[in-house]
Amino acid sequence: MTSTSSADASRNAVLITGAAGGIGRELVFQCIAQGWHVFANVSSEASWTSLKSELQQHMPDATEHCTSLIYDVADPEQVKAAFNEIRKYDI
Repeated sequence: MTSTSSADASRNAVLITGAAGGIGRELVFQCIAQGWHVFANVSSEASWTSLKSELQQHMPDATEHCTSLIYDVADPEQVKAAFNEIRKYDI
C-alpha cells in the first residue's frame, strides 16, 4: 500500500474506493470541489498517476486535497493497512 499527499485535520474527509474510474472518479472530483479531503483508493500506481494527472488538469490544487491509497479491496490485510494509514492523519 502506498499513500501520498497530506490531509488537513480541520476538514472533513472521505474514503472513495474505485477512485480511478466511473462513479468513484466522479466522486473524487465532486468531494474535492465541495471542500472534502479525499482518500482515493486505486489498484495501481499507474491508476493513481492517471487520476492525479486528470485532477491537475481540471483542478490545479486538487492533489493537495487528495491522498492516494493503493491497495486491493479484496485483500483484508491490505484493507487493514490502508485504515491504519488513514488513522495517521488524525481526522
